[in-house]
Amino acid sequence: MSMEQLATDNFMRILLDVCHKTCHNGMIQHSRMVDLWKRHVSEFQVEYHPIRQYKFEKEEFVVSPSTRLEVLEQCENILVDTYWAIKMVALALFQSIPPQLPSLLPVFSSERDIELFKLRISEKFVNSLMAFFAMERDLITPDLFVYGKISTTIRVKKTMTLAEIASMISKDGLDLTPYVIHGVMERFQELGLVEIDEADKGLYKHVKRLELAPEQENVVQSRFFPLVEWAVETWRTIFNIRELNTPVPATYPHKEALVNIVSYAATQGFTTAHFCIVEIKKYFQVYQAPRH
Repeated sequence: MSMEQLATDNFMRILLDVCHKTCHNGMIQHSRMVDLWKRHVSEFQVEYHPIRQYKFEKEEFVVSPSTRLEVLEQCENILVDTYWAIKMVALALFQSIPPQLPSLLPVFSSERDIELFKLRISEKFVNSLMAFFAMERDLITPDLFVYGKISTTIRVKKTMTLAEIASMISKDGLDLTPYVIHGVMERFQELGLVEIDEADKGLYKHVKRLELAPEQENVVQSRFFPLVEWAVETWRTIFNIRELNTPVPATYPHKEALVNIVSYAATQGFTTAHFCIVEIKKYFQVYQAPRH
């Protein structure tokens, strides 16, 4: 394909833009992550996952089938790196950092402080990236998943039933038994967050929003929420390739196969973005370029 032909091939033009955007955003988000890591959690024993850096010439992508395949391969790697970078943030905030808090940030000195810290993080993190935590179901404990899922809803509705909570959670692909969910809600009652109805043990009333001590809240917002916000923004930016769900010219061999592949781009997220890039790469491995 030539650059002149690109002007009449909207699909290839959009694919080029998506690949360029993926590489560009990968570099930006990696740089931001490293900066946030150094400024906010450098004293903790935690590691981040780097997002590989890659640049390419747009003209080479268009005219060279081998370059196109290499770019798609690198975009696939960037998507995987990004997923792992987000996972390492979650691992740091929910598993690695909490045990280190008493020695490094004494405002969190007790087991209760640490428990509330994780619930506060889940309120913002899990609630915003439910799709990620549903895939990484072993990364957090049921109480964090439940609180992240229902904290906003129960605050608005004032009450929720056991069946409602189970239904909400199952829609995300996580099946927690009623016994587990009720046990979590009993703990929330001990923390003063909800009240279990005496007549109906499967009915939970909102009591108050989780509140940390002012100095604890200040630390969470200034030190740890920036990492959560980075993870959420990065997920929504790099795994959003919806523009690829675009018509494929009739000149492409086995057009129907490619149309089916790009239809998955309509849904935002790692799984669909990764699938699209991998399958488009496979397509071009077989069919190097459209017929003109």
